[in-house]
Amino acid sequence: MRKITITPLLILLLLQVCGQSPQEIIRLVKNAQEQVQHASYTLVRKDTLVTGHSRSISGRVKLSRIASDSLFGCRFWAMKDGVNRESIYDGKTGFTVDHERKQFNMETDPGMLSHFTDNHGGQVFLQDLVRIDTSGTRRMELREDATFYYLLLSLEDIKQYDVINRTKTLVIDKKLMLPLGMIHRQETLGKIQCLDYRITSIQVNNPSLVYDFSAKRYPDDYKSEIRKVNKQLFALKGKKMPGFSTTDFDGRNFSSEQMKGKLVLLDFWEVWCGPCIESMPKVQRLYEKYKSKGLEVYGIVHEKEYLETAKQLIGKKKISFPMLLGTETSSKDFSIIAVPTYILINKAGDVVMISEGFSPAIEEEIQKHL
Repeated sequence: MRKITITPLLILLLLQVCGQSPQEIIRLVKNAQEQVQHASYTLVRKDTLVTGHSRSISGRVKLSRIASDSLFGCRFWAMKDGVNRESIYDGKTGFTVDHERKQFNMETDPGMLSHFTDNHGGQVFLQDLVRIDTSGTRRMELREDATFYYLLLSLEDIKQYDVINRTKTLVIDKKLMLPLGMIHRQETLGKIQCLDYRITSIQVNNPSLVYDFSAKRYPDDYKSEIRKVNKQLFALKGKKMPGFSTTDFDGRNFSSEQMKGKLVLLDFWEVWCGPCIESMPKVQRLYEKYKSKGLEVYGIVHEKEYLETAKQLIGKKKISFPMLLGTETSSKDFSIIAVPTYILINKAGDVVMISEGFSPAIEEEIQKHL
């Protein structure tokens, strides 16, 4: 088995500019990828998240290339080290097999399958190995050392999430002409996220290491995993809203008693939640449209360590409805285990709607209860 050691990204400062063009290297990579039928590799991934947390993930992947596959360009089996759970994509269906619980999950929706690499074994899958992705590139730069080409792609900003300074660096092995590493870096409100994938060993087109995608995905006695409903949260519907006391983002005291006799929409969110940030302007529009008719909206954040980031975010998004800091009591009483969560309370103080995720039905309920 060929062992691969990849130079850290910082060495790019010392690299020489490559004489070949980025377009020529991309062409050579695509030619090499066309020769790949199967590959088996181990990978180490190191992430630095916008929250400041770091994590290290390692695992194994076996894949068989399918040029016609629109999602990943291959079938693959993947498994993280230390986790007895397999992720299998067979070209049509994604399977997650949990050997600890003896359960499996199947996904066929293309929209959901596009997120199959966000969790479990999919986190150690490096798609650029078999299908190089340069979409959204504004500018390319190419450097090299004795072993690798470093193709730096400057990517378009994602304005709806306030994500800027996005770059993707592909680490291309000069002998294989395949990407064996990828570093994705971006900035949100001054916070840096960096996802660093490095293949540490690889074998290409070794028939003894091919995964059998015709085999059973899971044993016969395994049960289908059923999505758990947050029963405690949805049990609040039709009941009085749990009372709470807290402070707003500026440290002023706030009590739910101030909501009495008013139609109130609570927006539970966190700074790291993309769907929360994407939906916030929609909530702002509801607030502006109905506040003169009596609607009040309150955003609630429970992770207090990110208060300053939250302040920056609502300032940049021009969000004008009040923001509150959640407490352990409010988190428990409202059973907030996923965000965004929206709770609508009528003028009598009763919970009349609960939605995990933004929905057009929220406005319909607001109109009904004004």
